Amino acid sequence: YAWAFDFANPASLARLQSAICHPCASRPTRDDNSRDNTAVELFIPTSGEQSMRLDGKIAAITGGGSGIGRACALAFAQEGADIAVGDLDFERASEVSDEVHALGGKALAMQIDVTEQNDLDRFVDGVVEELGGLSAWVGSAGVSIGATVLDHTREEWRRLMDLNVDAVVFGAQAAARRMVPNGTGSIINIASIYGARAVRERL
Repeated sequence: YAWAFDFANPASLARLQSAICHPCASRPTRDDNSRDNTAVELFIPTSGEQSMRLDGKIAAITGGGSGIGRACALAFAQEGADIAVGDLDFERASEVSDEVHALGGKALAMQIDVTEQNDLDRFVDGVVEELGGLSAWVGSAGVSIGATVLDHTREEWRRLMDLNVDAVVFGAQAAARRMVPNGTGSIINIASIYGARAVRERL
């Protein structure tokens, strides 16, 4: 199942955190499909509002070096989770790892190419070995192509599918292979609004 999250909305972020804490109880109802156009931004509660509801959880995040991936990493760390940051840009991943450490959590930074199965497997194995388990997988790595539908090349299309479709499926698979034997775990994939809305002259 899937539904939309708005990182500027505390209630929406709480649903995302609940999906990690209680994966079997967090399925949205039929009415839980509201969306708005609020710009994505990080909601970090103040120290007085911290609930530490993710204490003891371990989250692995692809594309965690920037954007929504970074927002997830910091939000989860603020709630007590340990974080593994996977990104093609190791410098950015390391910077986010340092931010997690500054929040008091454990963190691991790894350079990964999500289109390479060996990197996905290495990332999952590294999380388990270095942090002690895998509670949540967040697939946030993705790419957009600026070309119009008339100018889109086959090479661009293949890269788009490799990153935004294949890597999502096989990243989740790699995580699930660790989670299923333990009987618990949450897999959260971040999708573009383009999956729900048509955009003029874009694929």
